Amino acid sequence: MVDPELNAVFEGRWRSSLGGQFGVSWAAYERFFAEECQLELPDQYTHKGKAFARLVSSCGWVWPHKEFAIMTDRPKGISLQNGRLHNPEKPAVEFRDRWSIYALQGVSVPPEWI
Repeated sequence: MVDPELNAVFEGRWRSSLGGQFGVSWAAYERFFAEECQLELPDQYTHKGKAFARLVSSCGWVWPHKEFAIMTDRPKGISLQNGRLHNPEKPAVEFRDRWSIYALQGVSVPPEWI
């Protein structure tokens, strides 16, 4: 039996996510309740959640809309130190299209500082 209050929370999340940013956090949120808490979710959430979890395991950010979707590639490399973006020699985040983020101790810095 699905709790009506939890169902309302999930329904609100799905509605607010369609047509807006819909990142990895939703897949993690839904899978946590389904797998770790053993919450019995309605089939529509379980099916959509599993499909989205498969999708985000192979790409970066996703913005699905009713008629199209925008998907990004994952970074080529990420450098962390103590859980923060950090690399004093090259970009801390590098993408295959050469876009990058330079950071020291979690703070974005201009490329010329590196």
